[in-house]
Amino acid sequence: MNGFGLVLEIFAALLSVFSLVLVYVAIRDCKESAFVPIYYFIGFSVASAGMTATSHVLGDLSTGGIIGSEIVQDLMMAYTSLFLFGALWQSYEASI
Repeated sequence: MNGFGLVLEIFAALLSVFSLVLVYVAIRDCKESAFVPIYYFIGFSVASAGMTATSHVLGDLSTGGIIGSEIVQDLMMAYTSLFLFGALWQSYEASI
């Protein structure tokens, strides 16, 4: 992988850490308790996207071992889609 691709993956990992901080602030300051599960699912999906980016970085640097393997990257992408679906479902439940 070229250097620019590695920089983008590192930036994605840092962006997911920043997003987790924002989700924590949103959960802490949430006034409506029906929206808390939605924020949790969004936080879980951001965390799995961050793990995917970290796994890509470790895989590119060839120091990942099991964490940088392709199966972990696929698993984290599956978790991302699962948690985003959970957030969508919880927002539907909250609207009812």
